[in-house]
Amino acid sequence: HIGFTQDVGFAAVTVDAAAAGKYTLVVTVGAGDGRLGTGEIPANELSGGYIIIFPDGMADVINRRIVGNTVVAAPGGAMTVTLDRPLPVALGPNPHAELIASPYLDVVSGNYDRQKIMGMPPIAATPGQYLWLQTWGPCWVVPTGIDFLTAENSLAMFRSNGSITEFIWNNPATGQPQIAGTVMTPAAGGGQGAPFVDLMISP
Repeated sequence: HIGFTQDVGFAAVTVDAAAAGKYTLVVTVGAGDGRLGTGEIPANELSGGYIIIFPDGMADVINRRIVGNTVVAAPGGAMTVTLDRPLPVALGPNPHAELIASPYLDVVSGNYDRQKIMGMPPIAATPGQYLWLQTWGPCWVVPTGIDFLTAENSLAMFRSNGSITEFIWNNPATGQPQIAGTVMTPAAGGGQGAPFVDLMISP
């Protein structure tokens, strides 16, 4: 699962009439922002993350990857954010932004029904271990007492604990918060096969 909440909520951006073509903008970090909720954000902690920019109110939006950020001490303040691509327009008169760090920065295991599953570990993982996650293509995922025999229903859904279940079309809110992929392998004579799933989290 993704292991953190939003780093910077709806925050004011410094007005810049000459922002078009620039790779930077200044965001005002609030006292409750940051992973610790103290307004403190270390230098470049948001690198690899994402920023949604509202250049003037909510009418338009710009989506960019974050390349880097300056340090902000508690209880918050001005933070310069460097983008992967230049800004296309001026920022003003009422610009705002929302930011998250890389979703792979703090991946956790557990039972969470509102936190996206980021991938499947190819080995048994321990807390604090750095490892690759598979996010796309054939893999095995633990099923949850489901045989995937429903006709014309090969869609596999993640449960909040990371196992999979079949898509319940007539009650989609029943413990299936995220699409996992599609089941690939029925048995040769029909019926249940090995639970190989064509994983479809992030290509």
